Amino acid sequence: MTEHRLIPNPLRIAVRNAMGGNGPYVVRQIEDLFRTYGFSDAKPVTENITGVRREVAESHQLAIDWGDSNQKDRYLMLVNEVLREIPKTDGKSPKEARDIERALKLVGLDDPPASQGSDAPDLWNPPDAPRVFISHRAEEKLDAEKMKRSLGYYGFASFVAHSEIAPTREWRLEIQRALRSCDLLLALITKKFHKSIWVDQEVGWVLGRDLAIVAVSLDGADPKGFLESYQAVKRHRSDKSGDLPRSVFIAICDAVFRGQRPHATTVVDKIVPLALAQLERAKTEDGIRKLYGLLTAVPKGSWENARLQAQLQAARKKNRTPLSEAGVYDGLGDLFDGS
Repeated sequence: MTEHRLIPNPLRIAVRNAMGGNGPYVVRQIEDLFRTYGFSDAKPVTENITGVRREVAESHQLAIDWGDSNQKDRYLMLVNEVLREIPKTDGKSPKEARDIERALKLVGLDDPPASQGSDAPDLWNPPDAPRVFISHRAEEKLDAEKMKRSLGYYGFASFVAHSEIAPTREWRLEIQRALRSCDLLLALITKKFHKSIWVDQEVGWVLGRDLAIVAVSLDGADPKGFLESYQAVKRHRSDKSGDLPRSVFIAICDAVFRGQRPHATTVVDKIVPLALAQLERAKTEDGIRKLYGLLTAVPKGSWENARLQAQLQAARKKNRTPLSEAGVYDGLGDLFDGS
């Protein structure tokens, strides 16, 4: 059994002081805040702390295990909410907020908690695969599940809120953990999609992280709002079972390799191997041509990876079709000796 680790002193003290004094909370609100983030236990406070609110905040913080990644992650979300709630004076952050930000840096968290990319491996299977958050209305649950299985074939780990959250967990917190740790978002668009505040907030969260977003229209509806600038992959009645997942895979690769958004390319090295695996499996000249076109958009620096070079060479040797022999790979030929 591992030893319970306390929240580091600088951060614990800064948070309790922010909740007391001129803080934005009354005692009941402090209790509710910790309960909302899954902390219902409290421990007796032996230190002499001035103020009931500070004492209540400290009692809850003492019960939090900093060594538990799940508890730490939820606590940092709580800290971020406290920072947002502290009122500014003349547009400037008050001392309480500055003390929390300074304490975060002292414990090795240079970025605000909201931008910390939580690892959250328990939400993703396999944990090292590219992580896709599938945003959908409850009515499209079956479509989301099908898409998850299809993306699993291509090598992705997907999160579908209605199936991934254990009943004992607070579902909003788990969705936030998934949004903070995903690599990109897939939005299943319908005519009613934007009537849901939840899916709109999910999209907004990922837009705020500057990650790639791929929209999939299930009923011909076009994306709205901030998604309007992204052309949706559309499902057609004439599609065969594998057509839509294949189009989605191509759209994901295109969005990531071409840097659709500022942080899209941070996942390039995770997705290139998946594209190379499909290239090696390709059986038609059209399939080889499409995959080759995607790979030519990969940032040049990624090809310095010896493992990726070896995987591309293997795909070239496997696909000895007239098209590949005629030069379909020439755009990447400078990486090899011509063999």
